[in-house]
Amino acid sequence: MNRYWCFPAGETFLHKSPEGEPYQYTVTSSPIDVQAGDSAWYIEGDTVHVSRGPVAIDASHCVVIRGYAPANRSASLQGGTNLPYINGTSSETLIAPQRPGDPTAQLLFMPAHTSEQQHHIHSTTRVVRMLEGQCTVIIGTPGKHDSLPLKVGDTIVVSRMTPHHFVTDDDYFLCMPIHVWSSVPSESQHPMEFGTHTA
Repeated sequence: MNRYWCFPAGETFLHKSPEGEPYQYTVTSSPIDVQAGDSAWYIEGDTVHVSRGPVAIDASHCVVIRGYAPANRSASLQGGTNLPYINGTSSETLIAPQRPGDPTAQLLFMPAHTSEQQHHIHSTTRVVRMLEGQCTVIIGTPGKHDSLPLKVGDTIVVSRMTPHHFVTDDDYFLCMPIHVWSSVPSESQHPMEFGTHTA
């Protein structure tokens, strides 16, 4: 099932994780009271913050992750990207997972005239905030997909196992993906992977 939600810049929104999601979260552009035991991941100026509840947050982009309350941390969005990624793109870890699989905030840069990578899926939800430039996200299965233009200030929530990739034309883009829980190498160590080989 292809599940995603797109919120244009300047739009007021409150999105809660759908029923059946193993990791619960809320994404909002409105003030929100974060409960004890939860954490808020939000942008304030040129800085991304993680604040543990209880706390009141008033930000234009905030992700609340249920049941995860790390120490308060922050990172600049202005440091650039230093880790090579795929097809000329690059990334940077803004808020690192404290333990393998914990939530994380990343920075992704794509130059003009490139594609992030092949159509792909993630095992957990990604909440992506557009910071600079513009791009198109191709989302859905090859037989039934949507092409959505994204610009500065837009937010897109890509649910787990939803195929997608990003493409740029004449402009670059910089975005901040928050991994609502992240991934570990052992994800591919399971019976369906073992003994399966491409012909």
